[in-house]
Amino acid sequence: MDYEEIVKTMSRWMEAYTPICEKDNPPLFQLEPPATEEEISAVEKQIHRRLPDSLRTFFLHHSRYLKLTAYFSDDFLKKLPSSIHSLFSAFLELSLDDLPLLNQSCQEAIRVCLAEPEHPSAAQLQNVLPLTWVPCGDLLVFDYSQDAFDPPVLYLDSYAAEYHLYVLGHSFRDFLERYAAVGLCGTEDTQMAPFLPNKTDGIQPDCPNAKLFRSFFFQNQK
Repeated sequence: MDYEEIVKTMSRWMEAYTPICEKDNPPLFQLEPPATEEEISAVEKQIHRRLPDSLRTFFLHHSRYLKLTAYFSDDFLKKLPSSIHSLFSAFLELSLDDLPLLNQSCQEAIRVCLAEPEHPSAAQLQNVLPLTWVPCGDLLVFDYSQDAFDPPVLYLDSYAAEYHLYVLGHSFRDFLERYAAVGLCGTEDTQMAPFLPNKTDGIQPDCPNAKLFRSFFFQNQK
């Protein structure tokens, strides 16, 4: 699936969420024009590395900034079965311009919380770049130790809890496609957990929980 189709999927979800959000807090879907090659190169100089290929393509040809939010009403949340009861919102923010500051914050968090030599993930964390922040204070990151050109997207838990370093997608585009397919349901680990059967395979858009959640909105799609 190309980025245009992924963005269309996002738009369909935001429309589907409108009836289940409070009227005074409707879904938000913001998409700004693409960046220039010069603007991307300037950010890469600040972060001292080239952006992952598929993220670079997104910023260059589709949008330099994307934000979407949808907060589900209490009435809707009461309808969710136990297997997906942790879902309460849709959220994603991607920003080219914010990457340098986000990278500084990420490296500081790693230094303070996770980089002790005896920590089991210390070596792996020396080669990550943040993709975006998570409202609970965690981060989604790229792991360049697995691929220098188009690395996978992982969940970085500030306290190295259960879903720390779980793979969410095998590249940025793969992550975005998978995440859109399950409704963009929050970037917190608790919201993605129903779609993460293990640490290595990424978000599973065809798992039973994903099909169950989609059935609330798209009756002809499982």
